[in-house]
Amino acid sequence: MEKLTTFTQTIINVNYKSHPLYNTFLNEWEFKINFQNQIVEELYLFDEDQNIIITHKIEDDLQHKYFKYFKSIGIIDY
Repeated sequence: MEKLTTFTQTIINVNYKSHPLYNTFLNEWEFKINFQNQIVEELYLFDEDQNIIITHKIEDDLQHKYFKYFKSIGIIDY
């Protein structure tokens, strides 16, 4: 889980460092994974009340690469 957290925090740092809920986003996130197509579609960032504040769409050319990475670090057992 540590590798996934570091991976996610890097995405958040690059894209949302200036957002007022930046510190919350570092701890409140979730990925949307499409197992049928073997892709990671989106990253959801939540506020303190578990409301989705931002839906970060993963670029098409990275969606399958992210799926393979998640599988390689043991996050996905597929």
